[in-house]
Amino acid sequence: MARRINRKTFLFRMIGLSLLQLINYLYYEDVFNQGYESFGDNFTTAWIISILLISSGLSQVVLRLHDINLSGWFAFFALIPIINIPFIALYFIPGTKGSNKYGENCKNSIFQPIFDLSNYKRRSMEKDISTINYKTKLLKDSFNSGLITQNEFNDKVGKLTVNRENIESRLEEINVTKVETELIWNQLDGLKVLRNKRILNQKEYNEKVKSLFKRLKEMRNVKRTLS
Repeated sequence: MARRINRKTFLFRMIGLSLLQLINYLYYEDVFNQGYESFGDNFTTAWIISILLISSGLSQVVLRLHDINLSGWFAFFALIPIINIPFIALYFIPGTKGSNKYGENCKNSIFQPIFDLSNYKRRSMEKDISTINYKTKLLKDSFNSGLITQNEFNDKVGKLTVNRENIESRLEEINVTKVETELIWNQLDGLKVLRNKRILNQKEYNEKVKSLFKRLKEMRNVKRTLS
């Protein structure tokens, strides 16, 4: 997942999150006004949704700060009234040209999801591999200390090895799928530029976008299968 986002992506995502926050408030208006004693679980639900949306917005501020080569920790000042006024500049300040300490100046797509759940799956798999490696080392130490027999060691390590190889294979497939998916997002942005410059007419644009979304759907099906 990108560690930087440009101004346009930041603008569209913040507009989207703001609209969702507005919808949440309008839907639970009485809940927010009258409190927990009157609405109980609905009050809790309304605030959980609100906190999730605020957290999502904060994560976008972090990515935008990274784009101008500033620490994401400054994002917490965006939660403080009056002090957060300078953050309006994030909509106007261009990102660092080329790479900075937060990564390459990659082109973001406004269509690209804010969250990439495959990242969480990848971290989970990497954690599983680390756990297997730790168990393997523990078994080796136990064997060397005479706590388990050769047959017990071979049997348990064999099962762990098979499990690790399966996880590594799935992890590699997820990484390949992620690269291909990001390529599709970039191609969608490229097609939009060609249409705006009138190099492609609307019909040609629609056909190519339809084809890319078909590929994207296939990639998502692969992700579900791997999950």
